[in-house]
Amino acid sequence: MSVVKIRSQEPSDGPALFQLYAQQGWDSFSQELLEQLLTASHWLMLEQEGQIIGSARYLTDGLRTVYLCELLVKAEYRRQGYGSQLMAELRRRYPGLRIDLISGADIFYDSLKMTRRGMGYRSKPEI
Repeated sequence: MSVVKIRSQEPSDGPALFQLYAQQGWDSFSQELLEQLLTASHWLMLEQEGQIIGSARYLTDGLRTVYLCELLVKAEYRRQGYGSQLMAELRRRYPGLRIDLISGADIFYDSLKMTRRGMGYRSKPEI
């Protein structure tokens, strides 16, 4: 099995991220948007043999809270512990800070012993 590494984002990651998101059906993220998010957010990239196989996008104040925006692992790499590795790296980088998120993948986050807090809400811009 090849070594998987976790690294921070690089400006050149836009096309690979677009491909990752598109392959997983996350088509509300255009390549232009993802390239903008590369500089507007923090990212962890899960890389194997030079290919991005997963990512975690997050925001933080560095004092109290890390907000996990998205965590995505390619379908063929799921259930192999890679999502857990991304979360562990996030905890390693921000010890003592809480991690908040909104997700429909409750089983995954329950398996990490995360605590449910209320309900999540989202307001989308009117078009």
